[in-house]
Amino acid sequence: MKYYNLLDVKLQELYVFTLVAQYQSVTKAASFLYLTPSQVSKIIKKLKQLWGVQLFIREKNTLRLTPAGKHAARGFGQVIRNVENTLDETFHIQQVKPFIRIGCPTLCEPDELMPVVKRFIERYPEASVSFECTDTLSSLRESLLNRHVDIIFTAWYEVEKLSDELKWKFVERDPLYIIMNQAHPLASNQDIDLSEVQCEKFVLLNPAESMNTESVLHLCQKHGFTPQLSSYVPNIYSQLMSVYADPGVICLQSIKGLKSTSGLCCRRLTNMYCDMGFAYRKNSSRLIEEFAQCTDRKSEGTQRPGFLPDQPLRLEEIP
Repeated sequence: MKYYNLLDVKLQELYVFTLVAQYQSVTKAASFLYLTPSQVSKIIKKLKQLWGVQLFIREKNTLRLTPAGKHAARGFGQVIRNVENTLDETFHIQQVKPFIRIGCPTLCEPDELMPVVKRFIERYPEASVSFECTDTLSSLRESLLNRHVDIIFTAWYEVEKLSDELKWKFVERDPLYIIMNQAHPLASNQDIDLSEVQCEKFVLLNPAESMNTESVLHLCQKHGFTPQLSSYVPNIYSQLMSVYADPGVICLQSIKGLKSTSGLCCRRLTNMYCDMGFAYRKNSSRLIEEFAQCTDRKSEGTQRPGFLPDQPLRLEEIP
């Protein structure tokens, strides 16, 4: 393969060549470019000498491309179009609002996220927010680490071992509940200690499709036991139906506002919570940092170490 020094050829010269090929005339190309025919001819001559290729054949008052010239015109014409398109897209990107990609659980309740997003948009109306939902917390974590999203709404236990890579901003603490058939022996208790359910059989959601199962396993294993499995079911409705149909099984959920209904009862786990908040990479942009600061002010008293203080910042200062 012949060696070519790309520094010897300017983009402007390639552009001149493609126009001469298009017009099949040095004069017409020169007129379009506001150059003299002599200047255009010198560029074509230079390219011919650099590449060692006959580009044109003169026929009366026109220029005809040689086979090699046709190939060069086709290839460099695409280069010029790519440059033009890239510049146009670059300008367009500059006009588009800065945005944040948020990863969140599929079953996340809107009132957990919408107040934060609302405060952020009110503070930075030029910015926009997009959501990407997934069913498991582990896949959320991987999306963040792989830079598919900028920030995730997740449980603290899912990211606490990644403190060297991630920052965390507490949002809320969700109480946990045991849901059981009203005929279950523990149904008479107002509150239940986790140790009381070590020997119970659990109905769990499909671990490939639900963050709830991850939470249950983590919580139980943290307290010294692995929950006994009765069955896996595809969704929460099947889970509740299983508990309704079998007084010998239970499930663990963080469902807010779930009250006793016909055949079912819901009991709080004593001092058991799932801490939810935003996790984001330590090298995130200032815009992400600002979003994290828009969490509910009520939660600031229970923040974990490493949070950034609020700092007023204009959007144009954000890289």
